[in-house]
Amino acid sequence: MNHLHGALGITREGVIYQHIGLPHPPGLLPGIPKYITCSNGLWGRGSVRFCRYLREYGPHGLESAIKSTGIKTTYDPQYNAEMPYVEVTRLLKLVDPVKALGDILVKPENILHCKLIDLYGAMSRHVDKSNGEMGVTGSIAAGIENVDISDIDLIVYTLNPIEVLNGFISETKPRNLAKRWLGGVRVHPEVWIGWRRRTFNGASVSITLAPPAPSAHCKPLKNYWSINPINDTVVKVINIEPGIQESLLYPPCTRYEGGGYIVSYEYNLAWLLYKGGTFKVKAGRSGEDLYLGIRGYETWIKAL
Repeated sequence: MNHLHGALGITREGVIYQHIGLPHPPGLLPGIPKYITCSNGLWGRGSVRFCRYLREYGPHGLESAIKSTGIKTTYDPQYNAEMPYVEVTRLLKLVDPVKALGDILVKPENILHCKLIDLYGAMSRHVDKSNGEMGVTGSIAAGIENVDISDIDLIVYTLNPIEVLNGFISETKPRNLAKRWLGGVRVHPEVWIGWRRRTFNGASVSITLAPPAPSAHCKPLKNYWSINPINDTVVKVINIEPGIQESLLYPPCTRYEGGGYIVSYEYNLAWLLYKGGTFKVKAGRSGEDLYLGIRGYETWIKAL
């Protein structure tokens, strides 16, 4: 499967992971534990119910989900971090977001599916084989959606993210969402996340833009065996050129002037980095490369 980011892995223990598009060792997939079987969950299909353990994305939300589920992590020296890896041999099923969307287009089963089909039709004016491929992730892709509370989580695999994002913004309605705390990253002033979390036909929708291959757009993370681990943090003032498209892909990744790259594992920061400007950051450091939203370190970004 090429489309790793956003794929869903369902394990023999009844845990549903949402996989992260990062380079990884053979036989292991990085993933966020989102749902686990339970007796009275709000999500499910038929008599099989699921509870959601991931309350927020980012390192803090991941830490909480790991503790709630008792899931073991694996130390990875390439990242110098405990990683939530899932052994491929433990998976009963790996759901490709593109195939999941295709199946719904052929055989919708509820009103949320119909809204997704309408969104797909609207977005087809902006996404085609020449610039990307659409998929769906989250509870809808897993087949456990609750039509009253589930969001539509659209994912587009592309190397032309601004074209796709402009289309998404034009076809959907804004939500007035701004935050100063994003899953472990403090932001000042508060950052607008309504660029990717919006509404369509009365449903809450989100979009994630990812490269066709995990981290293919990001030089520091392009090759697993070449990743330099993070060893400490640094406080630094940096300048970022506006309009760098790689900032909009997961993980947001762009050069800063006179140095290396700045990478954010918190996707909601993508728009801020895309707009560019002068920032003061506290970030994980690996040589000249800087990292925001990492486990085990306090990180923040302040616009100057």
